[in-house]
Amino acid sequence: MKLDTKLKQNLIDWYWNYGCKRSGAYSLTRGGWLDRALRIIRDVESVEKAKTKYDKPTMALWGPSQSGKSTLLACFIDAGLDQGFGNALKWDDSPVQPRFSGDNEGGRVPVLNPFNFGEDGSGCVTRFHMVDAVEHPDYPVEIQFASEREILLSLAVGYMGETSAKDSTGKLRTLRPEDLKDILAVAGPRKPRVVPDKNAFSLLTEVLNVIDVLIDMESPRYVNLKSEWEDRRSNILNDDQLVSSEANVERFAAEIMWDSWKNLSELYRRLRSRRATLAKKRYFCNIELAALLLNISSAKHYNESDYVRTLVNSCTVVDIDDESAAITQKIGTPLFSNHIDFALTQGLVSLIVVPLKRSIIEQTNEDVYKLLDKADLLDFPGVANEYKSAVLLTDDQLALEYRDENGRYPLLALTQVMKRGKTASIVISSARELNIDVFSLLVRMPAGPTYPANPVQIMNGIRYWFKTMGKASNPLSRDRELQINLILTFSAKLLNLVNENGTGTAGLNGVFDKLKSLGDLADPSVVTTFSINYPAFSDGHIENMDETRKREVIEMILKDRHFSRQFAGTEESLSRMADFNENEFGGRSYLFRAMLEQLDKSKRPALLEAKLDALAAEWTDCMAEALPGHEEEEASRNKDIDMMIDALEKNPDDNSDESIAKQIIDFQDVSPEVLEIVPRMQNDVPDYVDRQVVAWMEAAKRKTLQRLLGFESAEHRARILSYIMSDMDTSVITKWLVPVVRPLSREERREWRRLVATYIVKLAFPNDEPHRSEEDCVALLERISDNSYASRERINRQDSTYFISVIAPFISYLRRLRDNDAPDKSRGEQPGDKELTELVSNL
Repeated sequence: MKLDTKLKQNLIDWYWNYGCKRSGAYSLTRGGWLDRALRIIRDVESVEKAKTKYDKPTMALWGPSQSGKSTLLACFIDAGLDQGFGNALKWDDSPVQPRFSGDNEGGRVPVLNPFNFGEDGSGCVTRFHMVDAVEHPDYPVEIQFASEREILLSLAVGYMGETSAKDSTGKLRTLRPEDLKDILAVAGPRKPRVVPDKNAFSLLTEVLNVIDVLIDMESPRYVNLKSEWEDRRSNILNDDQLVSSEANVERFAAEIMWDSWKNLSELYRRLRSRRATLAKKRYFCNIELAALLLNISSAKHYNESDYVRTLVNSCTVVDIDDESAAITQKIGTPLFSNHIDFALTQGLVSLIVVPLKRSIIEQTNEDVYKLLDKADLLDFPGVANEYKSAVLLTDDQLALEYRDENGRYPLLALTQVMKRGKTASIVISSARELNIDVFSLLVRMPAGPTYPANPVQIMNGIRYWFKTMGKASNPLSRDRELQINLILTFSAKLLNLVNENGTGTAGLNGVFDKLKSLGDLADPSVVTTFSINYPAFSDGHIENMDETRKREVIEMILKDRHFSRQFAGTEESLSRMADFNENEFGGRSYLFRAMLEQLDKSKRPALLEAKLDALAAEWTDCMAEALPGHEEEEASRNKDIDMMIDALEKNPDDNSDESIAKQIIDFQDVSPEVLEIVPRMQNDVPDYVDRQVVAWMEAAKRKTLQRLLGFESAEHRARILSYIMSDMDTSVITKWLVPVVRPLSREERREWRRLVATYIVKLAFPNDEPHRSEEDCVALLERISDNSYASRERINRQDSTYFISVIAPFISYLRRLRDNDAPDKSRGEQPGDKELTELVSNL
């Protein structure tokens, strides 16, 4: 199934030319059908790219800052250079010898991994990829830039974490569904007869996709939108005024994401503009320039470091071919016009791909070589050690031209807000690419006063990974089809603690209890736990123990029930960590061998195929709503309705009538929240009524499929809804509503949605049967009362309370719907039928 960006644009073009012209029961709305189709295309494209973009599985590394992620590989990447048998990072013929870690000697030695004296180092994701050769030996590192969605997400998350985040009234904002109407008003004044714009619509879908993510992250600002979000999203996309210009969408995004702070809005515009100049090319550079872009503090050091300033000012762009360009220091087009331009570009860098030379890694360490031969390693920036900064920024401080008290340009909007936002959301952004097989979380062994940092952010990232792969995310699935490793670094601290104090009467509960802040990510039924150590660092020293004492301490730990529970199946990693055999590298060799086994058993390919199958079925249902049918229409209608009647009458699976009745009520329900507020002008009422009926129908399609009613698929339900809508005479609601709208206040017009919803239910599901006589009512109530005390086995189904009051009337309604001789029963030819058939026929 070839669903890609080209099809996405073609489908939008088709909708603007034809789909939007359909009306009544066969309406196709932007916020309903088109949005659903585009989301399916997006997800299918992600799956297909995940299957083909990289030729290896992926092992992801993540955790709090300063937990030892980069150190995991550092000595192995630099081993060839240190031991004299080659450089794993060097691909050209120059005399320069780049390193992964160490001192850059004032700029004389290119060092990839940034060291910022305890502060966050990396500002983007690094993918390590072992290969025999590279495309461009002079420029071996590939640079990838952020998407529109990633820019918005970074700014929104950074705003919540680094600023006071107060709106124009000076209040912290917690959004509610009813606030969205006021936010829409900020986008621009209401104008009559506006024309929706395709580019504005595409931008708006990206904005709303980011809100989807922020709601999934359970951010306090957005969490209250969750219950009604799908309906609200549809209404927003259907708002012609908002979709009439990109400027309107930008104002809407600014208000909902950062309360229209002027300087953040300006930053967003400048990032979008800078991104546009970098689009549609692949960019490559050498290790030195990759290190410059990777170091999250480079922009801050521009004015203080001659080395950084000289390097930035010398950067040029040289075309390699029509599709690729090199960032270099040779003669070419200057890449940065000033330090702000550099900071904007660095803020856009989302991924660097670093090739490692196979022939060198093969001589370095057998376990590292086998792991890198099997998989790429994806190193994520460390999670900040605090949830929210202690000193919160104001909008004035976010101006790119803002100077601090020392006259410097701190570029706080980029070096703090964008930086925090990127590092806080980058796992969620990457999870959408569906290319992670195993996640390894590196956390310092909590054998001291500290707890794992910022567990909420870590949990949100992993939950989103589970969700994108189709697994239960809250709580996390226990089936282990997605593997998570909890790697406790600097585990010498545990040995030192037990050597000094023993395990005590409570055992090691005080140590491992601290991991509970990680929730599911410390649960042995979800994660596999390892211990490793870095003896070259002071925190990795095993103190005051000879080999005999180390073995005694390890035996004490192995007997502890808290340790045994946490390390079920991986107890051996403790002795490996203690380095009785120096070839274990503080337990890392044992860890790499275990990782290799996990990758061999990865379920990701199977999960992707299952996801693709589900998306294919959803695509078929979605297109069936818009394409002409292949059966005689009346026969198809009768067949669809009879399937429901048969299921409800026969109840073949012996389902509870209570469950069936609940699904009937759910199917018939019209929630006032999906409707717009009642208009003030009488002339607007007819169009308003038509839009609300369509809004109800779209909301009904988004509900969980009510299979107990006989629906075999979402497509079947969509057809039933179209039959219902084609039988509705909406002029009845219009005649009722026109006389009453003018005197209503805004709040009253909002409340009147409930009456409109009730009227839609009455019109969609009419009950034309005559009222019972008083005697019949009394008799029926007595019968229902008697049946409510009887056991299910003692009464006929037709005498059950739910059957009498809900199921039987619904069956009668379906029969009337089937037999109705309404003149517009036939679908007929719709605008764009032929063109859409041609568009999707070759998929």
